[in-house]
Amino acid sequence: MKNSLLFCFLFLFATLVYSQTTYTKKYNNLLERYEYFDNSNNLIGYQKYNTTMGVWEYTDLTTANNNAGRYIIHDYGTPTSNFNYTLAAQALAGKQARYQSNFKNAVAQAQALMDKLDAYSDLEKRENAKSFLYYRYKDYFDRISKYADFSSNYVMNQVYEQLSTMYNETVNKFNNQISKSISSTTVSKSNDESDFNSSLAHSYFNDGLNAEKTENFNLARTYYRIALDLDPSYTKATDNLCHIILKDEYEILQEIKSLKSSGENQQRLKELLAEKEKIYRDALLYFEKALIYSPNNEDFQSMATLIKKRLNE
Repeated sequence: MKNSLLFCFLFLFATLVYSQTTYTKKYNNLLERYEYFDNSNNLIGYQKYNTTMGVWEYTDLTTANNNAGRYIIHDYGTPTSNFNYTLAAQALAGKQARYQSNFKNAVAQAQALMDKLDAYSDLEKRENAKSFLYYRYKDYFDRISKYADFSSNYVMNQVYEQLSTMYNETVNKFNNQISKSISSTTVSKSNDESDFNSSLAHSYFNDGLNAEKTENFNLARTYYRIALDLDPSYTKATDNLCHIILKDEYEILQEIKSLKSSGENQQRLKELLAEKEKIYRDALLYFEKALIYSPNNEDFQSMATLIKKRLNE
């Protein structure tokens, strides 16, 4: 009798425990997860595969914190990096060395092309051609040195090609320059050298005007400079050249003002201040040269005074 009662008690106890711990597992195709339900068909948790981590994550909905047990912490060890700083430094040093070497070679190539102009037997023609090509090369290098990667073979091929193009354009121009100047109605019949230079300067000035009309300001700058080399008293050439030099002044001053007030991007501010000083000094040089030949030119006097004032600001 006692054994029968003990058996019944154990059976009832096991049934109670089992009924409390059983659950039903179902797969939810819509949410792509396994869901667990208790005997009352209440959702007590779900399991979803984390494809990134490659593990199953279980979310227990029976706890006060529904996120409990959702994330499984894994020990992946101490983070390591395969980045080789020594190798990177060596690569950058090599790139810098190539940059400097290629830039030097490009300048040497420009000089070699200029030296080829020594083949002109006419001294005047030779010096004018070399001066013209020099300014074209100078403007070209000033522009591309701000952004061109001279360590690249592709860029260097483009540079060499452009240098050759400018050389060929110069040769073609000066092969016809003397005859063009002599046949021009603006040329004086006098054999005086200054008259010849003035008429040639006028020809370059007109070339500068044409380049400026097409907004090729770098080429126009070159033509005006050549005109002033030939005739330093050419006030119109001075006026037009300085106008081109100072054409970006307003934008530079506005950006400087904005950066000073915001206190941001100090590196850019330094670059703009250096650029402002460069264009002011360049323009001032031509204004002061012009005043040697036209000391009473009030416009040039005013501009020179204004630029000096702004250089000291």
